[in-house]
Amino acid sequence: GEVLASLREALGSFSMGDQKQTVSADISANAIDLGSNQVSINGNLSARTAIAIGSYANIKGDISAAVVTTASPVTISGDIKATQSFTLASGGEVSGNVVLLDAYLGGPLETERATMP
Repeated sequence: GEVLASLREALGSFSMGDQKQTVSADISANAIDLGSNQVSINGNLSARTAIAIGSYANIKGDISAAVVTTASPVTISGDIKATQSFTLASGGEVSGNVVLLDAYLGGPLETERATMP
């Protein structure tokens, strides 16, 4: 609906606070900053520059940006594409493909497949 259309056309940044919240929509913006404390996203995340995912976030959808970073711990169910870097903090869990040019995995990683072009 309107929320989805507005999020897709965003030219600026999208951010969520640090309280439990759920968004069921694809989000596209210049930059995305997701708060901590049980933030849930059911949809794809796409940013031109960076996506920062806070602690205890649960993402069900694909993620793409130049830079993708996470706090500890997060759960991501979907593919991740980072054209510059991807940092997964300790305790993070990824179920999907990871495609990137540069990566730092800060702790135990659970993934189905990781590919580097």
